[in-house]
Amino acid sequence: MSDVLDIAARGANIRFHVGNGRLRVWAERYEEIEPELLDLVDALPEGTVLYDVGASIGLFSLYAAIQRGCRVVAFEPEAQNYATLELNHFLNRDRLKTPLTALNVALSDEAGLGAIHTRVYGAGEHGKILDQAITQDTKERFDPAHVQSVLKYRLDDLIDLCRLPPPQVLKVDVDGAEAAVLLGAAKTLRAPSLHTVFIELSDHSASDEAAVLEAHGFRPAEKHPVVRLRGGHYPGLFNCVFRR
Repeated sequence: MSDVLDIAARGANIRFHVGNGRLRVWAERYEEIEPELLDLVDALPEGTVLYDVGASIGLFSLYAAIQRGCRVVAFEPEAQNYATLELNHFLNRDRLKTPLTALNVALSDEAGLGAIHTRVYGAGEHGKILDQAITQDTKERFDPAHVQSVLKYRLDDLIDLCRLPPPQVLKVDVDGAEAAVLLGAAKTLRAPSLHTVFIELSDHSASDEAAVLEAHGFRPAEKHPVVRLRGGHYPGLFNCVFRR
């Protein structure tokens, strides 16, 4: 069986590395994972600057870049997911109008050295939590299979330091560290160029993140339960769209 799989997602031809069972599931069931995010991307003007914070293996970064010609800046702190993201970037190099800018860093409310607590060690796995070993949905502590050191930056600082183009769309899915990402992005959230935020929120903390966004002029526009691929939805987890 080949470790590379070509898929057609809503007319976009994308090639993925599928070196383990989890990666193959993500590729084969691509359009089922977060259809509301694909809908959002499909409606974007060509060339939109999109920041993918918590990009994992690049599923949505590549879709946005190939389907809509977006200028994508992807942030993925976990080593195996980042390596797979860059491998998928390489596999699709001839299909991209603009290469991805993929950064192996964590975004937070302070700069420094952080730690990724990995519940299950492997490319494509979820449950990779910054600076704590606590699940996002149930807030249960777990014994990490691995702890990885990672550099943390405030998004505002990283944009200035690396002279990144300011985002027009911000997608944030970081397994419970969403509030810290937003607190480190006050200047970015104030910028008039940013018009849409797509963010995964838990019932345990959604009011905190919503308050930060609303303080910068964003208003809730959509709320979707997060799909569990084996059936049903993750309790208390929602993909939310805020617009201004």
